[in-house]
Parts: sequence; structure tokens; C-alpha cells
Amino acid sequence: MLRGFAWLVFVLPLSVLGQSQDSLIEIETIGEVSVATCSTRPSPVSGATQNIRIIQAKTIVEMGAQNLADVLQNQSGILISQDAQLGTGINLQGLSGQSIKILVNGAPMGGRLNGNIDISQIPANQIEQIEIIEGPMSVLFGSDAIGGVINIITKKAFTGKSNANVKSYVDGVNNTNFDADMIFPASQHRAGLQLNAGRHFFGGMDLDTSNRVYDWKPKTKVYGGLNYRFQNTKTQHLLRGNYFHESMLDRSNAEYNLISVTGYNNRFTTQRADIAWQAQTRFTVGNKIVSAKFNNSWNGFNRYNVITRRNLVTGDETPSYIGETDTTTNHIFNARGFFEVYNNAQASKTKNTNSMLWGYDANREYLNTARIGTNRNITDLGLFVQSDYKINNSILIQPSLRVNFNSRFGEAILKETPNLKFTPIIPSLQTKFIKGKSIWRASYAKGYRAPTLKELYFLFVDINHNVRGNATLQAEVAHNATVSHRYRTYINIAQQHRINIETQTKVFYNRVNQQIQLSLLDPSTQLYQYINIGKLYSGGGGLDINISTWPQRSKQILLTVNPGIDFIQSKSQIDANANWVGFSTIQGKFNVKLSKVRSGSSLQIFSRFNGHTQGFLANGNTYEILPYTLFDINASKEIKALGKHNPVQLQLGCKNVFNVTQRVGAQTGGIHGSGGTLNISPGRAIFASLIISMR
Repeated sequence: MLRGFAWLVFVLPLSVLGQSQDSLIEIETIGEVSVATCSTRPSPVSGATQNIRIIQAKTIVEMGAQNLADVLQNQSGILISQDAQLGTGINLQGLSGQSIKILVNGAPMGGRLNGNIDISQIPANQIEQIEIIEGPMSVLFGSDAIGGVINIITKKAFTGKSNANVKSYVDGVNNTNFDADMIFPASQHRAGLQLNAGRHFFGGMDLDTSNRVYDWKPKTKVYGGLNYRFQNTKTQHLLRGNYFHESMLDRSNAEYNLISVTGYNNRFTTQRADIAWQAQTRFTVGNKIVSAKFNNSWNGFNRYNVITRRNLVTGDETPSYIGETDTTTNHIFNARGFFEVYNNAQASKTKNTNSMLWGYDANREYLNTARIGTNRNITDLGLFVQSDYKINNSILIQPSLRVNFNSRFGEAILKETPNLKFTPIIPSLQTKFIKGKSIWRASYAKGYRAPTLKELYFLFVDINHNVRGNATLQAEVAHNATVSHRYRTYINIAQQHRINIETQTKVFYNRVNQQIQLSLLDPSTQLYQYINIGKLYSGGGGLDINISTWPQRSKQILLTVNPGIDFIQSKSQIDANANWVGFSTIQGKFNVKLSKVRSGSSLQIFSRFNGHTQGFLANGNTYEILPYTLFDINASKEIKALGKHNPVQLQLGCKNVFNVTQRVGAQTGGIHGSGGTLNISPGRAIFASLIISMR
């Protein structure tokens, strides 16, 4: 019954968070920009009840970023972690990557390794906008959204003239990248086709030249994408397809004997692919407007490794079966729909913005791996409702509710349908209050995280490991409270010149119950198992300031200064004996942009301070990482070498000016002990980038 219902829902299209071009905004921008976050229709950003942080493609280019990890590295309130084999992870509001929902065009990404999605596998050239919502979003997006949602909006075909962009990038730490995208409009600007592709090569970095082992493993990345859009007066359709391939080489130390010198090469290959069909329509019923967004999507992930033995004298390689390999195949089918009803202002002759939104969410995940089993699957079905109620011109209240069904946990609805289980009801309440130049927001939200297939079924037993899943796990349940204040003003300093000032202040609190932890149950056998025993608390706050000049004459110089500071505290209960470990840290940033519009030149400085942090391992051992500062500087110049309609942009800069590579911490071992070091960066890199646009 459950399987049939899942597939019935899946054939319905799915809405996409922020899929339209004008659906996202830069939080730094003072001007009023349309936003359609968690809605079916664009509306002023001042009307949003959530705190939304937006990074647009222009800002990504200015950073010289090559992937999503590079972009988020410069964002306050976000901690980035590096792993030699598992890639780049993320921490938001003191919660790790397993509690953060990563979406691509509104569809969930698959392929979590050790709880994290490797965000370095998302090329920056594919990104049009990034939307970050902090705090539980389980009402609208279901499981894994306890800490927040990061939605990556990829570039899409748009109506207009044909154009092509080619970008090349090279730096001093063995990165050589090439990206290209092309757009072809058709059907009298009612349709458009976009193609994008790229190849990124990283030669690896050896911070200790005494052996063959690289701290930063050599990687080759290849990606491609196709977007087709068609629209008429009432309906818009968008077909997307993306493919990503990554190959990573992990080398062992050399082994010497009387006959030869050998070493083992372990090659990890990752493949990602996704296909999605999106549709949007709107029609009028009386004095009401009905707006809807739909999407069907498939996301595939495959990771495997091949171990060979290499003769370091002759260069010959032969297959090796030493050690156990693990091939992981993951498929996610997702269907989602938003239906929103609101007043037609022209018909009703009123400015009332009250609205009601209904939606469904169906998610089915398959996982095949030697350490989990064949064709393991889990189904999650959700129905949600959200209402916007405008009390007056100053106060907006947004209550929402979600009911959910899961195939693996919860309470059975009927004895006859044991595979259809009812999970905890998820409510939230968002409020917004406007007074003068201030916008106050306050919210409470409940969240949940369903156990993953790995946590349920993982089995890895050999001479060194005894790690097991737990099929009786229950979902994590979270509670979040957030209060924020946004203030905008300006100062006139001349007839045609002014200074814009914007401040954003926030405080938050998270409590996670029934936290799922990998715990040591039997020291004599080194038995580790996932169990519901822990609790987690996190809290903190932050202040973000944006000061910018606004000249009315294009000859004048534009200056933007963006300082910010965040405090995050997190502690977790590792075992039933109330053994608490965690960390508290201060983060700071100071970004500066100086540009001259007419000449097309600019100078950007990005600085980020990460304070002292403390983490923990599954067995309760802790590690400490000392503070460090990342500092980037780059300059860009637009050249009219190919005519005024075909600009050429040259960018030169230096990343990691202070050459921060590692931080050594006092850390004891564990089943996956990392030696007490945290990789920060391959090192200082002087880079050059060239972007050629043909319009």
C-alpha cells in the first residue's frame, strides 16, 4: 500500500523553492527585490517571515570561487570542515551536516558520506543563486532540515539574445579549471536552451614531502548540464539535467624490500546525476488567484574505489585486493507540489495579502552498499499547510503544520498496515513586525530528522572494526527559537550621493532530543552502534553590518564595507551518563568592495576569522583547534577588446594570503581518528581568471 501510494504521488510534479529568476535576493541589497521563498509567487523581501541569506552569481564571481565550499567559506555563522577522502562538510547554527538539507533547485541531494554532502562537488559556474535559511524547515522540507536549508539554484535558460561565456582559471596550488555555458533562445523568446560544461583539475598538495601521501588528494572533476525552458501566458515548464564525475587518487607510503619498491594507489570515483521537470501555472477563480508549482526529480549517486599495487621503479600497476572496498549506489526520487490561494487585489479592491498554501512532499530513497545491504529503501510522505495572516500593515503571522508518514519509524496507523507509520506532527510559527525602518522577526519551529539507511543497517565487522546500525532507531526531534532585527537607513552627504546602512542582528536556540550517536557499547569487543541516547543544545547570535555608497553618477566610485561577528555554542551528550562535550567559538568577517562602474574595474577583499573550536568523537574523546584567519584579495577589470557588447573580464588575486594550511589539535584516537589535525587549505594561491562573453 505504501509503495503504491508513493509512486502515485511521485507522478505528480514538484514545486521548487525559489525556482524563478526573481525569487531570490541579496541580503546586502538595500533596494526592494522580489522573493518567492517557500511560496508560489514573487513578493517583496520585506514580506518574508524567515531570515534568508542570498548569495548571487555576481558575488560568487567576485570571490573567485570555484565550488560551493569556496563560497560558503566566507559566510559568517558557517563552519567548513575538510576530510581527505569524504570531501567538504558544513556546520550551521552549531549543527553538523547530517542536520542540514542540501537542495539543488529544490530537490534533495543524495550521497551523504559520514552524514555530509560533499559541497565541494558543486561547481560555482553552475550556480545562479544560493539561498540559505537557518533553523528548522521540516514543515516544508521534511527530514534532515533541523539545522536549516541550503538551496542551490543552477543557471537556467532565459528569454533574450543568444550568448556564450567561457571562463578559464589557474592558480599556484595546482588548480587548472575551464568552464563554459551557452544560451539559445527560440520560439519568439518563449523558449530557451542552455548548455554548460567544465573540467576542473587539482594536482594535489603534499605538505610533508618525506613520503608519497598527499594531504590534499589529486582530483579531476568533469561536469555538464542542460536546461530547457518553455513558457506561455499562464504556464512555464523547465526541464533540467546535470551530470558530475570526480576521480580522486589516494596514495600510500612506499614499501621497500630486497626486490622492489612498491606503493598502493586507491582511486575513488564519484558520479552524480539529476533530472528534474518543473512546471508553474496560475489562474483566477472569482476574486481569488490560484498559483501552483510542481516538480518531479531523480537524483543519483555512485561512489566506488579501485585499489592497485604500483611498482615505483617501473611504474607498472596490478590489481590488489588488500583491504575491503565499499561501493555505494544511492537513488532519490522526489515529488513535490505547492498550491497557494490569495486575493486578487484588482477584483477585491483591497490590499489584503492574506493567503493559504497547501503542499505535498514524497521522497523515496534506495541505497546499495556492501556494508548496508542490497536495495535498502526508505519512503517519506508529507502533507503541509501554511497560512499568511496580515493583522495590519505592520504585523504578519505565519503558522504552518506538517503531518508525515514514514516506512521505517513512527507509530503504525493500523495493524493491517505496519509499513505506514505516523511520525511526530511538526508545527511552526513565524511572525514579522515592521516599525519605521526596522523589521522584527520571531519564530518557533519544530523539526525532525529520520534515521538514515546507514544508521539503520550499517554493518562493518573485521579485525579492526565492529560498527553496527540499529533498525529500532527513532527520529531526532528538534525545537528552535529565533529572534532577529533588521534596520535600514541612509545618510545624504551630497546632492547626488548618499550612504546606505543596513544592520542585521539575530539570536537563536536549538534543542535536539533523541540525538542519534555512534556510541561505544562494549569496550571489550570494540562494539560501536547507533543509538538514541543523546541530546544536543546549540545557541548563539550574530551581527551583520552593510555600509555602501550610492552615487547617482556612474563616474563615481562605489564602496561597500561588510563587517560581521557571530557567536556559536554547541554541546552534546555523548552517553547516557551525561558526559557532555562541545565547543564555543567566535567568527568574524570583514569584506570590502571598491568599484568604478564606468571603467568596469573593482577591488575585493574577503577576510574571515574562525575562533577556537572543540569537537568530539563517537567515543567521547575531544579535540581542540586553534583560531585562524583566512584572507583573500582580488581585482577585476572589464575590457572591451571584442567590442562593447562582448566584454572580457580579467581577474587577478591571491587566496589565503596568510598561507594557513593546517591546525593541529590535541586529539585522542577513535575508530576514525584523524591524527589531531584539521586541513584548512592547500596553501597560498595566486590565481588568474579570464571570462569571455559573446552576446
